[in-house]
Amino acid sequence: EVLGRCSSEHTGTRLLRKLDNNHMRSLSKEEAYAESTFIRVLWTDLSNVVRSRAISTALPEAFRDGIPIVLGLLSLPNMKDCIPDGAAYGATGEMLLVPQWDRIVKARWCPGHVFCFGNFKFQSGETFPVCPRSFLSRMRDEMAKLGFTVEAAYEPEFCLVHKDTGKPTDKGKYCESLAMTTVAPFINEFSDILKEIGITPRMYHAECADGQHELSVQHTEVLAAADNHVLFRQACHGVAAMHNLEVSFLPKPYPEQAGTGAHIHISLNKDGKNAFGDHQGEYKLSSAGHQFIAGIRQHLASICAVSMTTKNSYTRVQPHAWAAAYDCWSLDNREAALRTQQYFPGGPLPTNVELKASDHTGNPYLVLGCVLAAGKSGIDQKLSLPPPCQEDPGYMTDAQRAEFKTQRLPQSLEQALDMFEQDDVLKTAMGNDLHKTYLGMVARCCLFFFEFIQQRSGLNWHIGPRLKKTQNEKN
Repeated sequence: EVLGRCSSEHTGTRLLRKLDNNHMRSLSKEEAYAESTFIRVLWTDLSNVVRSRAISTALPEAFRDGIPIVLGLLSLPNMKDCIPDGAAYGATGEMLLVPQWDRIVKARWCPGHVFCFGNFKFQSGETFPVCPRSFLSRMRDEMAKLGFTVEAAYEPEFCLVHKDTGKPTDKGKYCESLAMTTVAPFINEFSDILKEIGITPRMYHAECADGQHELSVQHTEVLAAADNHVLFRQACHGVAAMHNLEVSFLPKPYPEQAGTGAHIHISLNKDGKNAFGDHQGEYKLSSAGHQFIAGIRQHLASICAVSMTTKNSYTRVQPHAWAAAYDCWSLDNREAALRTQQYFPGGPLPTNVELKASDHTGNPYLVLGCVLAAGKSGIDQKLSLPPPCQEDPGYMTDAQRAEFKTQRLPQSLEQALDMFEQDDVLKTAMGNDLHKTYLGMVARCCLFFFEFIQQRSGLNWHIGPRLKKTQNEKN
């Protein structure tokens, strides 16, 4: 993983710097040009690499219409910068990276730089169809046509190691207080910086694996939630470097220990009120909430291809590990892939659904866009749910699992890609260019990974038919 590096000469002043009102709000465009050296315009490509171009503030009139960039750039695999076979756009032609000036934040872990997000457009002004952020915006607007405002929040886990030794910061247990004390200086400054850039920390605890911690954040409008997740990871790397630490978001960093997930909570509101729960509904869910979950569940195996995008991802998704090995839904069952709150008399109604089949390898704009497309299809088709699975499905017999209509989620990325390729709902929502380019990019990422392992180990790994096809096309 690429780490944000910070020069040591600034570290002391950053650690001691106090919060002020100027650092707790979005800057205006004029302030950004006046108070920084570079304006870094961020985008997240299909392989979930956060990339950027930095505009010099010495040239305030430059790039007024956007930054010219080659059309095939969004399709670059994460292990090698090359445009894969099958991409809808290649090395010929340019699109524009258009800065979105509604949110500009100071990157205290990188002095002199401010960050904003960018959308891609053709030079004619039309939306570039492979732009992930524009895809999520479009799915958000489709939900708005039904009268719903969608909010979301990621629940990020991560592992910390000492940069000098590579050893974990702690060997704590789940929620162990001493493990939290060990990394308190880092967590405290990281939380302060998140607040400075407009992200509100919600809950923090130590997790199960060595050096593993979780810091959840407050929910917000769905596009802002995806932006927040990008900034969270950027800030986490940067602040870790300030404390002589390195951070890993790898789904399964330690083979014999718990994996690292990025669960997602999604809620529906209508006219400013909770549209997910209903006192009269079955399981206290509204009809829209019920149908929304049913739609996600119906397409969950396909969604895995965008929410868990590496071979390593599928070593995390195992039974009895609170990691969503089966496609069931539940009321507060941590072994289910989809979970909502269980209602108790006098208590609050359900407000959201948690998607557990997700880690940090997925582009958040693609993941949330596909989740909304699947949920909307459930509402459009008025899909129904089977009974909630309230036990660990991994301990059930096949006959018992059949009662809940649940089965194993894909056990490899290749299986997930097969489901994704055949999913007409997601393909239609994404559009042919985005769907086709994503398939080509992931296949090439997998092939590079296997070739890398073969070169390092000398082992002749078996590859499935999808990767064999990609290898033949490459050759």
